[in-house]
Amino acid sequence: MFHVGLDVHLKYTTVCILDDNGKVFKRHTASCIGDVVELLKTLPAACQVCYEASTAYGFVFEALQPVAKHIAVAHPGLLRLIYRS
Repeated sequence: MFHVGLDVHLKYTTVCILDDNGKVFKRHTASCIGDVVELLKTLPAACQVCYEASTAYGFVFEALQPVAKHIAVAHPGLLRLIYRS
């Protein structure tokens, strides 16, 4: 399984894909979520995705559902707890 982290912005999305050993499999900058979906379709195994909630998190979630085995949307306020530890 691949583990995908997204940094979603208005004009681009940064993608980092890790393998099961935590090694970077691929890094990519996409111009839209559709490009991210197409990238995930090319992975040789299933993937799970995590990204920080923003104003368009619902749209992103719905776009990723057909290609991701699991999707986690992180609460921005709770991510600060991770940074402090």
